Amino acid sequence: MLKNLSTHFHKSSSTLLSINNNNLLRNFYSIGSINTSLKKINIQQLIQINNQQERNYGIPRRVKRERYFKEQEEKEWRDKGKQKYVRQTPEVNNTFIIQQLQVLKLKRNWRRAYKLFKEVEAKRGRPIPQVYRLFLYTIGTRGGEMTKAFEVFKYMLKNQSTRDVKAFNIMLQACAKHNVAMNDYILDHNPNTNYFTTAVKLYNELKQSGEQLSSFTITYMAACVEKAMKEALINEETRSMWLKELKADAEDYDVITNPHVVQLFQPSTTTEQQTA
Repeated sequence: MLKNLSTHFHKSSSTLLSINNNNLLRNFYSIGSINTSLKKINIQQLIQINNQQERNYGIPRRVKRERYFKEQEEKEWRDKGKQKYVRQTPEVNNTFIIQQLQVLKLKRNWRRAYKLFKEVEAKRGRPIPQVYRLFLYTIGTRGGEMTKAFEVFKYMLKNQSTRDVKAFNIMLQACAKHNVAMNDYILDHNPNTNYFTTAVKLYNELKQSGEQLSSFTITYMAACVEKAMKEALINEETRSMWLKELKADAEDYDVITNPHVVQLFQPSTTTEQQTA
């Protein structure tokens, strides 16, 4: 009887222990599952809160766009600064300027042409030689504003490596037509500056440059000599000396056969000019 009771007690105690252990394991797993679910809930809630905060306190799209373009502009300037010892020549719309100057030349509107030149100078532009010639012809030859024409001429010489013979011819033609006051091209600033001394300086500089003189160069310089003779700026001896020099230069540069040059050195024209 006692043996039966003891065996029954052991069996019941073992069953109780197994039941308790199972309950403990179930509680443990349930607690673990609850913790994981809580973790999941917390993470999802945090993500939602962060997204909501970004929507509430985020940078507007307009501000982001402005910052982006500002950063791009600063980067572009930094990249330009890295290119050392490289002179970037600004672009000049030569076709547009030529079209404007063609109209201004016909209307003798030297003021608008000079204003257009100042715009090019402010941008440090380097137009083609044809643009410089039109500037000089419109302002100097047609307009008679020799001081402003020599301002254009000086800017041209600074930005060109070679001497443009046609531009020099235009300035010689302007000197033969208009009086020349003291200007920046005459470096000594002589108060006795006139069209003849300026023409002499232009002619000598062009000869020293080694460029090929044209028939217009000889003709316009001879016109300056004759005008100076009529206005008593030079005497007959200086005039004859200059005509001989111009004739020798015409032979050297092979323009003596040009009709204008031939007519210039005919004896009849010289005698008529002497009697006049």
